[in-house]
Amino acid sequence: MGPLSFVGFRGNLHRDLAFVLDSPYLRPYFRWIKRARGSARAIIATTRKFFGIIYKSLTNNWIFNSFPSFVITNLPIKIN
Repeated sequence: MGPLSFVGFRGNLHRDLAFVLDSPYLRPYFRWIKRARGSARAIIATTRKFFGIIYKSLTNNWIFNSFPSFVITNLPIKIN
């Protein structure tokens, strides 16, 4: 991957970051990266982690019963 940058993506990343910071699962990760690397890289890293979770949940057909505690529901999923 190339260097971390959010030029041209500020509106989308800040909107996504507002949702991510409401999550007790991702908030400590954001604060840890922010302390170590700075605010801009923390935004990118946390958003990448969030979208990675979304991608994995879509590809593995996960349905979260409780996202903060990472509890997955055991419901069968039918995709039409």
